Amino acid sequence: MRASTATLFLIISVALSSAAQLLFRFVMQQFESSGLGLSSLIMTVATGLNVVDLTLLATGMVLYAFSMVSWVLALTRYDVSQAYPVMSISYVAVYFGAILLPGLNESISLPSLCGVALIVMGVIFIAHGNKSNNESDKVVSGDKATQA
Repeated sequence: MRASTATLFLIISVALSSAAQLLFRFVMQQFESSGLGLSSLIMTVATGLNVVDLTLLATGMVLYAFSMVSWVLALTRYDVSQAYPVMSISYVAVYFGAILLPGLNESISLPSLCGVALIVMGVIFIAHGNKSNNESDKVVSGDKATQA
């Protein structure tokens, strides 16, 4: 698999995982706002009531499943140490999605924004570190070939 295709699968995995998490939160808010809890969710699933919420919940599960398939396909090209930090971008996407999407009513705060900035900086540092390590591996292997 080409690197560009694997990168696309990695991006798809982040996007689908983030969308699934936002759908899960939306559905659970519907249960909370109606005064129902986890036991009501189990009863709703068991009895087949509230088709809209069950459809959204099932959609979230399907998105999450496709996210996992995309993740596995991305790992055919990338090491876990390269790909996994990119998955943390889903934390950032879910945070901003929960703030921006109507109905989720999440609030923005300075400590949360600082946490998001740290996540993004961490991904950049790890990606840069992996890039530097790959370049030094090429130099080392090139030097060994010259010495041989």
